[in-house]
Amino acid sequence: MNDFERLSRMANRIKAEYPEGTRILLIEMGDDDPRPIPQNTRGTVKFVDDMGTVHCSFDNGRNLGLVRGADRFRKLTEQELEEEALERRSKIVGISTSLTTDSGYGCFEGYTTSNKWNGWQCPLFNKENADKICKVYNNEFCQMRYDEENDCYIADYPVDEYSEKYEGRDYVVNGKVEHLYAIGSHEWCWAMAEQEEIEDENNAICVEESTEELIEESGITQSM
Repeated sequence: MNDFERLSRMANRIKAEYPEGTRILLIEMGDDDPRPIPQNTRGTVKFVDDMGTVHCSFDNGRNLGLVRGADRFRKLTEQELEEEALERRSKIVGISTSLTTDSGYGCFEGYTTSNKWNGWQCPLFNKENADKICKVYNNEFCQMRYDEENDCYIADYPVDEYSEKYEGRDYVVNGKVEHLYAIGSHEWCWAMAEQEEIEDENNAICVEESTEELIEESGITQSM
């Protein structure tokens, strides 16, 4: 085997080990680099050339080729990749509270955030509470359904002949990953609900009906 064949085989092995998109950690660069990238800098493999040089785009904005033997580097572990994915998710400091709209269809538990739309709340709901909203908001003005294939809730407005989609996304809420849906955010008049207590003539305390009671009384069923 001549030097060319040996170099070609080595380059092919490196290409297979470090395909495009591989996340790497630079442990240490060789002594002959005049502008070395700092140790423990992470980067993403762009390509491996026919000489076996691993060309990377580093997180600090530098682009550089790494050479095995001269430079020390490794792929990120599965745990490190999971930590990076967690770090990239949207983070919110959410307060779990009861929310309602001016439609009068009941209260729903969701997370309020710092986001506002014309002064109204832009909440996020988990699947259980999103399903409750889907059941209640199903009338001549707004017909909601859940699209399981695309993991989204669809609100159809027959009168205005348009639809809105609310896709499920992973958020880091107060340090915990939750899958949430921004139903009606930046569109509906969501507000934090206040439980009204009214004394009747017999001095009994009447409270606002729950969402489940509203569903049962109205006979509304979910259209899928």
